[in-house]
Amino acid sequence: MNSKATLRLHYKAMRTQMDAVWREGAQQAIHRHLTNGSVFQQAHAIFSYCNFQSEVATLPLLELALAQGKTVAVPRLTRKKGVMEAVPLKHIGELQPGTFGIPTPPTDRPPVSQLAFDLILIPGLAFDAYGHRLGYGGGYYDRFLQREGITGFRLGLGYHFQYVEHLPHAPFDQRIDGVLTEKGLFPTKPVEDGTDID
Repeated sequence: MNSKATLRLHYKAMRTQMDAVWREGAQQAIHRHLTNGSVFQQAHAIFSYCNFQSEVATLPLLELALAQGKTVAVPRLTRKKGVMEAVPLKHIGELQPGTFGIPTPPTDRPPVSQLAFDLILIPGLAFDAYGHRLGYGGGYYDRFLQREGITGFRLGLGYHFQYVEHLPHAPFDQRIDGVLTEKGLFPTKPVEDGTDID
């Protein structure tokens, strides 16, 4: 199996090289699958990444969630390396480019004290059938998802070429509950003997 570093380069290149028309159609399909599904419709509180570069766009989803009266929180990186916090979002227009160019909420807004969400939207360079995720290597989401008191359906958003059977992973890596691509929702398979490959 290829190393995480090699796979990161591979999937980042694939995502960057997507045809713009194909990407837009796939992205719209992902949005339809999500917003028509019960997980999104029944969610009262959502935590979501704010997309940058070639990630699946979430800002239209957050705008819709806010319009529907849902509580929305988004990440803000802290001064502590590898650590991010959840910050309430009131409207899309208040997001500004932050670290790495990622859209970020106001720096003076306090983070949420309760991490009880119904839905958590997670980015990634690749995802596998057993809930493992290939991120950018900073460990931000792994640290965040293991915080005490955090709840919510952990859903990775990606294009179908990012969804594979197995990815290398470590004990620290946090598993997710499903992956949503333009082809629909793929719930995480249970880990059985021999399938949890490091």
